[in-house]
Amino acid sequence: MTQVKLMVDLGNSETRAVAQIVEGGIVKHTRGYLLDNHFVVENLATKQAYIPYIQSEDFNKLDSNILEIHLELEGRVYDKLVLWGDLATFNLPKKLRTSVSNADKAKNEFNYVVMINLMDKVLDWVNMVYPSSTKQDLSKEVVFDLAVLVPPAQAVSARTVFEQNLVRTFTYKNLYDGAEFQLHVNSVKVLPEGYSSFYSVFLSCGDLNPRPHYEDLASRNVLIIDFGEGTTDLIGVSSQRLLDGLKHTIKIGGSTILSKVRASVNKRLGLDIPIASFKDVLNMCEVRYGSTVYKVRDDVEQAIYSVASDIAQEVFTYLRGAEVEVSSFDRLLLVGGGVVPNGSTVTISEALLSELQLELPTLDLVDLQYLEEPEIEGIPFDLTSPRYLNILGLMTAFALAQKTKK
Repeated sequence: MTQVKLMVDLGNSETRAVAQIVEGGIVKHTRGYLLDNHFVVENLATKQAYIPYIQSEDFNKLDSNILEIHLELEGRVYDKLVLWGDLATFNLPKKLRTSVSNADKAKNEFNYVVMINLMDKVLDWVNMVYPSSTKQDLSKEVVFDLAVLVPPAQAVSARTVFEQNLVRTFTYKNLYDGAEFQLHVNSVKVLPEGYSSFYSVFLSCGDLNPRPHYEDLASRNVLIIDFGEGTTDLIGVSSQRLLDGLKHTIKIGGSTILSKVRASVNKRLGLDIPIASFKDVLNMCEVRYGSTVYKVRDDVEQAIYSVASDIAQEVFTYLRGAEVEVSSFDRLLLVGGGVVPNGSTVTISEALLSELQLELPTLDLVDLQYLEEPEIEGIPFDLTSPRYLNILGLMTAFALAQKTKK
């Protein structure tokens, strides 16, 4: 059997993952993935209507994917046809959807669709590593051990649900390969978002020792805020231990900033510029509408400070209600794609720190500029970026578990 460790960060619009092939307890090969989460899902009974797209020679496995998936989740059966990539984007833009749902991550059937597509991509890679075997034969030999990130408040329940739904053998068809495959999932580890990033900062993934610049975090009370696209997760860590009474998700994220910028700009200009035109506004501080480019730096900064104020107020309200001693926190760790510096204006990190320091004047920001990790062949992104620290933390957790076994 071939063991594959697969670490997964299920985002709203993008899935970030790292796969590792393990031989004799040693990681031999590593591959990173950034997969777009926009896809088309239809009942398998409607397959005939999509035959022209499926048979189109304009697309192939390099830019698209087509899967027939059979899922059994908590007594419910899902027989789905799933179309990904350029095939779906160019032909069926109005049918595109993401895995965003009001349901918990472990109870959202579309997250299972995303993970099956991801594991299919991993099988393609394993087949490249072991070209003497066919992908179909390898699918019978590969065993997946998964680690999945979920919002902190969902961690306990998600562990049970993911184990019930994932620890089994799946059968699916890839229509480009023209074959049926199996996915064997041996185990699922669930970690809270944010807590994973704490260990990515505190411990080196390479040698599993405390990083010299961050070793004081071992005895600190750390408030961790994971600022994502649609939500912001809040947890607390005291002397490396996750505080069970402090796990909260705030329904504010990077998309909230974009919405506020759009509302401000349209009101000021008397226009109705669509939200799609604001996709890069945090980096460029400008918006193009027709042939005109509008400078919107003031609108961006106002929106960032407004969102920072809203998050800070909800943080303090939650902490007081959770009966947590607010003044006990002396470090603030800000992670997530939303805190990546844009180089054009104030960052959400700077704005949020200033808001929190109004009540916590001694709160210091954990400075991530000293964070270093050797580049790993096969991973096409910077693991030390705030956007990917949760994935780096999952890699560290798996490495710790492997070390403990020895």
